[in-house]
Amino acid sequence: MTSEMNADDMVGGSRPPGDVVRHSGAVMWQSGPWKLELRRLVDRCELQYVQMSRIPLRGWWEDAEQLMQLEKAVFLSAFIVRKLVESGRLSMQVEALAVSVTKYPARGPAMTPDPGNWEQLERFYDLHAGREESVPMRHLLNWVIHSFVFLVEERSDLAGGRVPAGFWCNSDRSKARDVVRVGWRQYRGMLDRVIADDVVSIVTLRDGHGGHVQVRSSELMDEEQRRVFNDTHRDFIAEIQARPAPSPAD
Repeated sequence: MTSEMNADDMVGGSRPPGDVVRHSGAVMWQSGPWKLELRRLVDRCELQYVQMSRIPLRGWWEDAEQLMQLEKAVFLSAFIVRKLVESGRLSMQVEALAVSVTKYPARGPAMTPDPGNWEQLERFYDLHAGREESVPMRHLLNWVIHSFVFLVEERSDLAGGRVPAGFWCNSDRSKARDVVRVGWRQYRGMLDRVIADDVVSIVTLRDGHGGHVQVRSSELMDEEQRRVFNDTHRDFIAEIQARPAPSPAD
């Protein structure tokens, strides 16, 4: 049984009524319901998107509501995943995921979008000079949550309906540099990895402030595997060890 399951079991009916569980440095106590909600969120979005695209005599309101379903799925899922990361509810393997995206460079330093024209992508970015890159999952989550440009994209399902194709985004900090296109298949694949993640091993690491953090793994590791794993993720482990210590509770 994993340590995460043990933690989840502690929040069952065994606690006295009204008892408050306090835990420092975590936002989500149970990860299972949140992962299930992620599954429901994206499944519901894909189903409703197709259904709404086939409504006869649809108008601008139906179009706007259909796009809202995809926007909502991306925004809420990104926020949920980031909170799972911040709460220490995902394994190191999933936290270190990279997502394949396409970056399109800005046309020039003088060509920066503003709140009145940010949707005019071709005006500000060279959409013929895209380059594929793998970006850390945590960077992508931040771009979505703090997005300046955000546009969803759809395509035909070849059966009279429309399905999600992806989205475009950047942040206020990156808008002068590039815009990123994320395919729905790649984003959904990232979410599927989060949903299926299962922590089976926990390693405690000391940070630089006399405290400690826990690194969770989805793999059972012997000493040799742990050494190889630590070598493979040396930079990521160093980043975790460098995190500041949490403020003491009042």
